[in-house]
Amino acid sequence: MIQSIVNFEQLTKYKLTTFIDDSAEFLKTGFPTIAEFFNGTIDVVDSKILNEHKKLLKEADVVIQVFKSNAQKLETAEYWFLLEFVEDIRTKLQTCSKLSKILRSSRVDFSFSTGFAHPYLLGDGQTLENVSNDVLRDADSENDWTKIAMSNDLMEADWNVNEGKQLTLYYEKFQRDIVTSFVDNLVGEKIYGKDIDRKITFEYDDLKVLSYKDTVYQCVSIMSNLKQGDIPEYPSLGVNSSLYVGSNIANLQYAAIIRELTRVFSTDDLFINFNVTEIKLVEDSYYVKFEVGTKYQLVIEQSAVL
Repeated sequence: MIQSIVNFEQLTKYKLTTFIDDSAEFLKTGFPTIAEFFNGTIDVVDSKILNEHKKLLKEADVVIQVFKSNAQKLETAEYWFLLEFVEDIRTKLQTCSKLSKILRSSRVDFSFSTGFAHPYLLGDGQTLENVSNDVLRDADSENDWTKIAMSNDLMEADWNVNEGKQLTLYYEKFQRDIVTSFVDNLVGEKIYGKDIDRKITFEYDDLKVLSYKDTVYQCVSIMSNLKQGDIPEYPSLGVNSSLYVGSNIANLQYAAIIRELTRVFSTDDLFINFNVTEIKLVEDSYYVKFEVGTKYQLVIEQSAVL
């Protein structure tokens, strides 16, 4: 590889060694620092690291263009391997640009004025220090509670209220794994993720993509109608048809059906508090009415047909 780089530099007059060395140094030090920022481990990234990343991204495109411009000179296989090596570097640099989404961070940029907003009603006699310690699990709640006051623009007289007060809490430092079933920034409805419509439809010359809310409703519908054997990789996931086929309302195995539906929803960490509210027989079909919450502002009520 070293000789290939030397030959490349002689043929193209481009100093590839500098780009590779600079990229190696950035991937060793700068990349982990940016990852720590979006994980919430640190609160500031040195501007030198950010500028270096921007510079290397531009330079990576320049290198690829050098390969294209000198294609006739670079005829042997060694240059194909060298090109592949350079493209791998560029991919890693591009990945760094998307780290906030890949890590599901609430920090969408390096100013991060907001995080994952969560409404919270302050209880009677509850202080902001209590919220910092008991709800947000801050490491230094005796001091970190001031961030809650500032982000909610509270006056000193409001800090120890004797009646409920609506706050907005920002789960910002530690919410990387709050929901793992999507890849995006952890901000607002983005927590629901996006999916294509299960009824394959083309829209604007592409597959139709649902909105965030439509995605979560479709997901609930699919999961609530899942039967064992529907997913080859997980044949035991879903409701076992033997629990209700041929049964009457008197000997229906309610507990087993509820247990299996609960297990289905437990596989997606977006959902919480699944609860079956009614099972009834209508003609030849059993209808299960249920409600399930999400980790962001939605409680969905639906019915599934067994």
